[in-house]
Amino acid sequence: METEIRTEELKQLELGVLCYIRDKCRENGLKYYLMYGTLIGAVRHKGFIPWDDDVDIAMFRADFMKLLSAIGADTGSHYAVLSMYNVPDYPFSLAKVVDTRTRLVQHGVIGTHEKLGAYVDIFLIDAVPDDDRAYDQLVRRVRTCSRRCYLSQRKLVLRKGQLVKDLCLALVSLPYKLFCPVPKAIRKLDRVSASYESDPTKRAGIFMDTFNQKESTLTREQWADTVEMEFEGEEFTAPACYDELLRRTYGDYMQLPPKEQQVTHHDFDITWRAREAERAGR
Repeated sequence: METEIRTEELKQLELGVLCYIRDKCRENGLKYYLMYGTLIGAVRHKGFIPWDDDVDIAMFRADFMKLLSAIGADTGSHYAVLSMYNVPDYPFSLAKVVDTRTRLVQHGVIGTHEKLGAYVDIFLIDAVPDDDRAYDQLVRRVRTCSRRCYLSQRKLVLRKGQLVKDLCLALVSLPYKLFCPVPKAIRKLDRVSASYESDPTKRAGIFMDTFNQKESTLTREQWADTVEMEFEGEEFTAPACYDELLRRTYGDYMQLPPKEQQVTHHDFDITWRAREAERAGR
C-alpha cells in the first residue's frame, strides 16, 4: 500500500490544519493573520501559489499561548501544536500546528523532528519599542540570536558545488554546537524577541524566525484593522493593509516570477503514519 502523500493531497491536509486553527481562534476570541506566501496566494490566486506547498500565519504572542492551551485541551483531535513551550526536545523556534496522522521528514541543513507532520507555521508577533534607536538595537539583537540558532542547528551537509561553503559553515558552527546548544539558543532568541511584551508600545512585528523584522512591523491600529480573504474556497483573516505589508517584503508581488523560479523550496518526505504501521506489520 502506498504511504507517500502527494502535493495536492498535502495541500488539502494543510488547508484542514488552517481551518482548524481558524475555528479554534473564533471559539476563543483569538486573532490570527495570513502571512507571507500564503497571503500572496490569497491575494493573487485565491489559494495556494501553484508551485508552493506550505501555509504561514502570524499571531500575537499572548493569543498563541492561549491557542496552545486550547488545542492541548482538545484531546479528541488529530491536530497538535509543536513548539518550544510544550515539546521538551523540539529543536526549532518556529511553532507549528500539525496533522498527527502524518509523518514529515525534513531534509537539508536544519534537521527534523519525529512528531512533525503536515503543518501550518505560526510566526509570533511581538511588541517592539517606539523609539527608533531602541528598535534598531532590538533588530540587531534578534538577528544575532537568530544566527546563533541557525548555526547551532545546522547539520554537517556537504553539497555538490558548495563544498567549500559547507565546510566553512561547519567550522563556524562548531563552537555554537559545543557552547550554545539548540535549546539554549532558542530560549535566548525567545527572551530577546519578547523583551517589550510588558510595555504598552504602539508597534508590533514578527521578530522571531525571519530577517524581515522591519518589513513586518505595523502599528497596533494596523494589526487591529483586518479583512476576510478567500483561500481555497474558505475565508480567513488578513491585515487590511496587506498590500503595503507585501510590497515592503516582496516588491511587486503581483508579478509572477520567471518560470525557472516557480518551484517549491521545501525538501521533505511526507507519509501516512497508520499506513506505514500497517505495512511494517505485514
